[in-house]
Amino acid sequence: FHMSVYKKIKNNTHQGLEIITKAPTGQFDHLWVPSKQSVVVPTDSITDLMRVAEKRQMIKISNA
Repeated sequence: FHMSVYKKIKNNTHQGLEIITKAPTGQFDHLWVPSKQSVVVPTDSITDLMRVAEKRQMIKISNA
């Protein structure tokens, strides 16, 4: 077991977003993030889809 670094995911859009994170088991978790709200997730749960959303400025990924 290792200590995970956490990232804050902020929804920059005017609507709720479903964010899909990767669980350590290889499964995927679905998180609902209301408009302008944030969630904190382990860095290694961040998916390529989240990186795309960040490039499109839908979300902001920052240090928690």
